[in-house]
Amino acid sequence: MNQEFDVSGVVHVRTNKHLAEQFKIALSRMIEDILKISESSDDSDRINKVPGVFALACMFFRIWPEKDKKMFKALSKEVLDKITPVFLLYADVVWAPAEFLVSPGNFPIELVHGSKIEPRKIKSAFAANFVKNFPQQVESLSIQASVWMARFESNLINRGDMKSVINTRIGLIRHGLALANQARNCFSTMVSVQSNITTTNVVLLCRCITLVKAIVSTFRRRAGLVAESSSLMNQALCLSIIDVINPAIAPINAELRSKQTTDELKFDVLTTANIALDMLRACSTIQRRTVLKIAFSVVSNPSFLR
Repeated sequence: MNQEFDVSGVVHVRTNKHLAEQFKIALSRMIEDILKISESSDDSDRINKVPGVFALACMFFRIWPEKDKKMFKALSKEVLDKITPVFLLYADVVWAPAEFLVSPGNFPIELVHGSKIEPRKIKSAFAANFVKNFPQQVESLSIQASVWMARFESNLINRGDMKSVINTRIGLIRHGLALANQARNCFSTMVSVQSNITTTNVVLLCRCITLVKAIVSTFRRRAGLVAESSSLMNQALCLSIIDVINPAIAPINAELRSKQTTDELKFDVLTTANIALDMLRACSTIQRRTVLKIAFSVVSNPSFLR
């Protein structure tokens, strides 16, 4: 964050208005995506992006120290109300968005003082509520994990057609990974928010560990069945994405074909979408997934769809 971005006579970042505008558009889109977070376990990927979005927002205000009250309000009010005040980053390292917002130097002082954010009050209220609901969360996870393990043991070898078998395996794998992630987060969050852990909570923490180990053991027992269809599952996921992209770009394609003079912005969107389709039809590699992410970022940029 403290590095110098401009190189005299070579690179001019702070005075690049086009870069600032595109950065702001992309960041606003990320914030809007975070605000769609729901309570379901399927939103774990979106939730995991929250620390990165806050870091990019900090970088934006560092490079272009403008007083963008609307963006800061979206972070300090709407996002903080939507997400948990404590995030587990890695191992036992936790991160508090409210503390990050008010830390000196991260954001303009004028915006921070006007927001009246109280990190200690937010964190203490969250800790009290989490400790209170911790037994119910562990019990709910135990029931869900038991049901998932029973289904994983039996449904992997169902006698349906190949398409239903593949879709069933994809759903079971995603659900199992989500449950393991929830149990891990419950354990780490409980340890981080409560200094004096009672004997009852120690037993509940042990149950969280047991749940994760049980899920891992179930995966290992059925690793052979999962491995034999892993390539088919990847293809099925790619085809489902292709089925979404094709109808979306069809109106743009038809519009460009009907006109004698093409719209450059829409032509760029169509070209990028076709690149994404080519990546999805080919075998999955790290390089192709990187190109796919860049293509999706360009296609979903609202400035290209004006």
